[in-house]
Amino acid sequence: MVANKKLIALLLVLMMFAANISFAEEAFQKKQYKLPDDIAETAYMSNIVYINDTFYVLVDMKDIYSLEKGEEVFSFYAKDTSEIGLDYSKQISNLYTEGEKLYAFCAQSGDFFEVGEKDGEIVRNNLVKFNLENYKETYDDDSGRERSYYNAPQDSILYNGQLYAIYREMENPGTTLSSFDISTGEETVYGVENVKAMSPYKDGKLILVIQNEEKLYASDKPEEGAAKLFIFDPATDSTEEIGLVAIEEKPRYFYGAIFYDENRDAVMYFTDSGLMLRHEDASAEKCAHFASSFSVGASSSYTRLPGNYIALIIQNTVYVESTDPASLPKKSLVVYNGYSNNHDYAVKQMLDTAITMHEGSWFSNAQELGQALVSGSNDIDIFALGGNYMDTNSIINKGYALELSAAKGVSEFVDSLYPYIKDACVKDGKIYALPVYLYHHTYSQNDMLLEELNISSPKTFGDVCDILSDWYSDEDKVAEYNFTEDPNVKYVMWDMLFNLYANHVYLSGEEMRFDTPVFRAMADKLMKALENVPDISDSEMQYDEEYYEKPTLFGMQSLDLYQMSNEAENRRRIELLKEHPAFADDESYKKSDGYSYPFDAMVLKATETSPEGFSMELTLVFVNSKTHDPENALRYIENFIQGYMDETKISLCKDYAEPKLNQYYEKGVENQKDYVESLKKEIEKAEGAEKTELEKDLARAEVIYQLFLEGRGKYQYTQEGIEEYKSYLNNVYISTYDNSLFSRQEQILTLRQRLIEGQMNLDAFIKEADAKLKLIKLENQ
Repeated sequence: MVANKKLIALLLVLMMFAANISFAEEAFQKKQYKLPDDIAETAYMSNIVYINDTFYVLVDMKDIYSLEKGEEVFSFYAKDTSEIGLDYSKQISNLYTEGEKLYAFCAQSGDFFEVGEKDGEIVRNNLVKFNLENYKETYDDDSGRERSYYNAPQDSILYNGQLYAIYREMENPGTTLSSFDISTGEETVYGVENVKAMSPYKDGKLILVIQNEEKLYASDKPEEGAAKLFIFDPATDSTEEIGLVAIEEKPRYFYGAIFYDENRDAVMYFTDSGLMLRHEDASAEKCAHFASSFSVGASSSYTRLPGNYIALIIQNTVYVESTDPASLPKKSLVVYNGYSNNHDYAVKQMLDTAITMHEGSWFSNAQELGQALVSGSNDIDIFALGGNYMDTNSIINKGYALELSAAKGVSEFVDSLYPYIKDACVKDGKIYALPVYLYHHTYSQNDMLLEELNISSPKTFGDVCDILSDWYSDEDKVAEYNFTEDPNVKYVMWDMLFNLYANHVYLSGEEMRFDTPVFRAMADKLMKALENVPDISDSEMQYDEEYYEKPTLFGMQSLDLYQMSNEAENRRRIELLKEHPAFADDESYKKSDGYSYPFDAMVLKATETSPEGFSMELTLVFVNSKTHDPENALRYIENFIQGYMDETKISLCKDYAEPKLNQYYEKGVENQKDYVESLKKEIEKAEGAEKTELEKDLARAEVIYQLFLEGRGKYQYTQEGIEEYKSYLNNVYISTYDNSLFSRQEQILTLRQRLIEGQMNLDAFIKEADAKLKLIKLENQ
């Protein structure tokens, strides 16, 4: 009978244990949890903690949202009072938990407190102020006033009543480790250096990752700079080495986070696509897979959950993942050179598949890649290639690419593309590629500066040369303004010549060669214009900070949809800054990008009689025809199509022209209003010169606030901006591997450099370059 009672009791315990396991799996299965729709796009989720079946996340450094077990969407929990919300120094930097209490730390004020809630507002209970003078930095603002701020910790954890913080040293490479007693505020600075990450261990000790950056990067023995694990005892300020964090062929910088798993008595560390379980010999096995866009740089980005689960913040979404290796995805895809918004989107829609980036090899041309794909010597399923540097036509022609038409939505999407983009994706009526992103080879100018200097907008390369010829005759103008954004004017102008001449050749359908009247005339014009341009050394280019602070006439900015949409508003703002009494004697507008940088489109022709148009670099994504999982690879493509950003679709799709509201506009208006109110409160307390300066600040802030109320910045891009942008897209040709030989091939580039540096004359360059071009074309055939 006694035995039966013991057996029944044992069965009851086992049933309860099984129920708990089942409940844990139900509560913490792989899932995504999001912020409410009305704030999801504009909010910034920076911190997550877990207490008693509830997540708490920090949003915009001042609001806390929570999610209880069984809920799908985070809901508002509490926000800072309006008075504290206006004070940047008191904004919350991090949330922590210890026991069943929620804590917060303000890295600028040093405030540490237990978080309470009353009527939807955060209550700062048991506040302790830490002395942060060791981490104070000072600087002079544009008006010459001294300002200060405190460095935020690189990482911090709450453990045993101490807030441990890693601070990066500003003047020297490396870090320091400190702790603050959360009851008294007392600081302890430890002797250990070069700490990259930390985790609570046991018996009041920590586990640290220590790595010496100088030995890693500036030593003949980089292996001495490998990241290592140490047990750290705060009581004695001593360390005991455990060993390498990981076995690596070549030591790399450790940028992630770690934690100690007491159930497995092992250290876990993050990589960019997963969580690794470290074994005693420093070998490791993957125990969780994350979206490849995820990167943990501090303890605030994740929180551990009961059982083998973890929650992570990935772009304003909380993902719950199992850390049991048995729960890893059974499907996999490997992507080569595939970083893009579309890739990130696809990865987050396919959590049942471990999608990782190909590592270990890089292919310099289509032949190398093709051989690897055919031989099966690699694991690549999907690959993205820039058509300017890789012969993408060869990839299609030789059967390396899988036809994509079977993927849902592909045919309709490709039909919506500009014809010249569609042509790059299709062969013989079959779809083999999709566009990833593009880059227009245009130039830019500063319209306001051109008007101020009474210079007509150039239309041809010769016009730019004419402006350059006169530029250096005016010493005052040279002292106050820059001709080009790059101080090496000579190099910029020669590069412009070669690019515009290439446009002329391809748009005219001429032969690829330099011995032509057009090229000779362009080169002669440029060499005369460069006669008064001073040579500049590499050191001057690199370290002349004053150069980059001056307003600039011409740049190499590609077509800019945002600038075209906001040009009128930007002019209005600059005019106010120049003329409004509140900004009297304030010329800080000259340093603002809207005035000083050449953002306005400048599409030039080589000569007056040259065809209009310019080249475009296009990156395409393919599926390996030998992929091990064609069905899943096509599912990736289906999701890839849904991941295009709206502004990218404007560039790719001939009929897509939807204006877009600035999702941050309302928040910007609110923030500027709060800033005005905070200045008013500061003025009430201030006296003398400080009050006078604050009143000037208020007058300026009210002008900016009025601009917001008038609608400045309301649109991310406007209908008018889209129409102007698309007006440039009709005369475009795609820069392919073949035609890029003209200006980008290594041997031609070497000859160009010798010409620019005066090591050979124009006739010699033309003779040698044309000979090289003939040889290269024969080799390619």
